[in-house]
Amino acid sequence: MAELKKEKVIIDTNLLLDDSKILFKLINSYEKIVIPITVLKELDKHKFKKATAFSARQAIRALVEFKEKYRERIEFDTKSVDVLNDDTNDAKIIRCTQRHNATLATKDMSMDIIAEAQGIDTQLYDVILNNIFNPYVYIEQHKLFDINDEDVFGYGRYFNGDEYIDVFNLFCKAGKRKLSKDTWFFVIINTPTNNPTVYAHNPIRHNLERIDDVPKYREIIINKDTSIKALDIYQTCAIYAMTEAPNTLLCGSYGSGKSLLSTAFALTVDNKKTFISRPNLTVDRRFELGFLPGSLEEKLSPWMAGVLSSLYFIFSNTKAQVINKTDRVITYDFVKDNIFRKYFEMLPIETIQGTSFMDNDLLLLDEAQLCSISVLATILSRFGKGSKLIATGDTKQIYGSIPPAESGLLKLLRLLPNKYMAYIELKYNYRSKLLDLADKLQNKTLF
Repeated sequence: MAELKKEKVIIDTNLLLDDSKILFKLINSYEKIVIPITVLKELDKHKFKKATAFSARQAIRALVEFKEKYRERIEFDTKSVDVLNDDTNDAKIIRCTQRHNATLATKDMSMDIIAEAQGIDTQLYDVILNNIFNPYVYIEQHKLFDINDEDVFGYGRYFNGDEYIDVFNLFCKAGKRKLSKDTWFFVIINTPTNNPTVYAHNPIRHNLERIDDVPKYREIIINKDTSIKALDIYQTCAIYAMTEAPNTLLCGSYGSGKSLLSTAFALTVDNKKTFISRPNLTVDRRFELGFLPGSLEEKLSPWMAGVLSSLYFIFSNTKAQVINKTDRVITYDFVKDNIFRKYFEMLPIETIQGTSFMDNDLLLLDEAQLCSISVLATILSRFGKGSKLIATGDTKQIYGSIPPAESGLLKLLRLLPNKYMAYIELKYNYRSKLLDLADKLQNKTLF
């Protein structure tokens, strides 16, 4: 016989600070979870305390997520709030909203709940990942047929001049998007087959080019024996962007190929080393490494795991190779000791302020989501004419490292589109079947 659920449980502030996922765990034991408004106000105060800021923000995000998924299973107790006699700024704003019979737009969850209790229409915003440019325009094939002929489906099609303007306007109309001619974007035309037609818009040359059938955008050729092929249309867009755009920002979750593609592209740069840098921050501040011993190369090596892993994938795993000498056995790593040193130069992000990237210099900035606004601004200011930046990052890994308000990557994403930086969002993951297990680990209803 299944265990009967108890009716209600009230969660206090300390429990939410200690375990932001407690809501999802208790849902299996209680019919309804009650959150006093006092808890929300305390969490709001903890957001601005250094020791508890991270935990408070995680708890607030968990509350918002739970409210969206299980609205009937959560109750907010606001009976202790007297809006009419409260002299706080929040109460004044709520009273103003009542006088004007308006909707209250806020990102403050406690204010949203109090206003709702007063019968006010509210709109709670999660501003963290809002207002980010979508570089993809999706169009159904039949929509194009309704507007135009089949001309855009020819192989190797390339439009410039008057033709470019006509096709640009066609894509805007069919895609129902207001697009700028100063924007890098990609038009993905869904066809009855499983192979979409993809066009890239180049705002510098002002042309539209079909890229899904162009070999140089479907494969990065490193040498006559080695290459990396695009596994999906978004990776094709990434290869195009790295090849054609002055600078590129590649975003995607783990296993999407951003490190592999950027590393492979760097290996094709002629006769020059690629600079590589990343913020020396762990994914969780509780596991900081502290000061590392050794030379500069030895200090930075642990942070270059992403590039090294990509090189091992490209050239095979060469760890612990052995050379038999007459008097001794030498263990070495061909990729790390030869390939990496030949093609890459590690650059401490702490010293980048004194660096200037000149003609044909390439910088790979890994884990860009760990950059603060000031650090990322400093990096962007170092580039001269003819130099190139390829930055990789994962917006989903921002919250555990630095506050969203301080995130350079999030602010950069909100400033896009830009004529001099292409933005690519990789959509698919290609690691082992353990990814399925990782997804289950993220299921917050499981203990």
